[in-house]
Amino acid sequence: MSEDNEDENMVYMRQLKVPINFSVRQGLILRDFDLMPAISDVNFINEIKDYASYNEYGYEIGFTSEREEEEEEKEEKEKEEEVNMNTLIQQANSNERMDDYCMLSLILFNKSNNSFDIDFYVRNDDNDQKYELQSATNIPSKIEKRIFLLIKRKTLPDEIISQKIPGPEGQFIKTKVKTLTEEEDRIIRTRFWYKEDLMGGLLINNGRLKIKWRSSDRSGEFLFRELKLTIPMINKLKESVVHFETSFIDLKTNEESTDSSCIKYDRTVDCVLYKFMGLKFEITNKTTYPFVPCLRVQPFQEINEGEYSINLRKKIIWGGSLHKFLPMLQPNETANYVLPISFRAVGIYKFLYHCEVKYLDDDIPDTICWADDSILVNVKEF
Repeated sequence: MSEDNEDENMVYMRQLKVPINFSVRQGLILRDFDLMPAISDVNFINEIKDYASYNEYGYEIGFTSEREEEEEEKEEKEKEEEVNMNTLIQQANSNERMDDYCMLSLILFNKSNNSFDIDFYVRNDDNDQKYELQSATNIPSKIEKRIFLLIKRKTLPDEIISQKIPGPEGQFIKTKVKTLTEEEDRIIRTRFWYKEDLMGGLLINNGRLKIKWRSSDRSGEFLFRELKLTIPMINKLKESVVHFETSFIDLKTNEESTDSSCIKYDRTVDCVLYKFMGLKFEITNKTTYPFVPCLRVQPFQEINEGEYSINLRKKIIWGGSLHKFLPMLQPNETANYVLPISFRAVGIYKFLYHCEVKYLDDDIPDTICWADDSILVNVKEF
């Protein structure tokens, strides 16, 4: 009311609408979240144990019945997770290459006294409304469950990454404003916009992942409020810079070797002793810029459970270099490298490999691209 106005009944009013969100109780807790390649064989020990056909779980004498029950529950839980992951992989294999996807792993804990029925919806295309039910589960009270989901890899354009992060304009003393370097500012914007694209939020209402829950007579949607994507997670979420293909070939005919055969797992082969073959690597440029690839290969062998050896000079003979610069690749162009190799000792060997990408443009940083799978080789006498 104006002080100069003699009319005491004159009042000026303003109506404000303030949206308020509040939560009475959080029933579902996100305990773990990670992104990984869709086909990951980092658990080398379990592969070898399964491959050598002996029991993975060693039960010691003197276990109590309670301990046995815990082990059985743990084994059943691991089997359920494995079935869930294998089903997802089979579904994706029927349509596209697995390196077009990444695996999202999350653990939800039911903190409430009621059970939750949870549906996991994923959108792997540009249609904002086309969600597919990829998994469904029930989480009893005080129980946690791990869920695997397949997310199609996606690289956001620079126009989105370079946008300013929306937020209220704060008032700060100029001398106390923290100044960020150009690289720090870009990392912060990258983390924000990739989370917006995946989960939805402030500006992008329809993210690519939705989790809907039902409990008693209530229902709702799980929100990833406190989740922060790390740079390694974002690198898994981005489309692959290079595409790898590997095979064993005959050095004379340059065709698939008859002294090796694929078995059980992808990129797993049986080989015989004292036969020279070619381990062929094909690298394809999946970017829109030319680059120079540098291929690095590292063979190793497990000599004891959990102990590995890279000193294989007496067990493997190879010609050429395990560290090789290849010719410059234009977009969608492919380069080949053949490593002549012969095994001199029976055993199970593993080959890790990656490609370091060196761009001609100084503004684009060099990138190390790991292959989604390693090569597992079982060498026999015959």
